[in-house]
Amino acid sequence: MHRKYTSDALKRENGLQYGKYRGFCCETHRYPNGPNIPNSPKSILKKGENYESTTIFKFNW
Repeated sequence: MHRKYTSDALKRENGLQYGKYRGFCCETHRYPNGPNIPNSPKSILKKGENYESTTIFKFNW
């Protein structure tokens, strides 16, 4: 059985459809452009520093 979880309306910026290998990707990262924004959350680690993060994704179909 083939299940399709993405919409047929999902298209690239140029209007072309993604085709049979379309997918959905969740990527976590630090504060966008953080190093260039004063008082933004810390975005750069220095030698010896640690970074920890927890990301939880919840989906309901």
